[in-house]
Amino acid sequence: MTDSKFASLKVIVVDDDPFQISIVKRVLGLLGVVQVGEATSGLAAKEELRSRWDVILLDLNIPDMDGIKLALAHWI
Repeated sequence: MTDSKFASLKVIVVDDDPFQISIVKRVLGLLGVVQVGEATSGLAAKEELRSRWDVILLDLNIPDMDGIKLALAHWI
């Protein structure tokens, strides 16, 4: 489904539960999102967020650095 209006989006999923990540990635794939990244901890997400992402799906309960601290560290 490369003609999807979502095909050009870059989405990263941040969650410490691999099962949750797989579900979200599957739904995104069904919507036509081609570029999906993932991170399973706050520190891994911090590294990934050095790249440009259009959408960040962020769990608030993640190891190393919770989602709120990660968001504040990234945008402030």
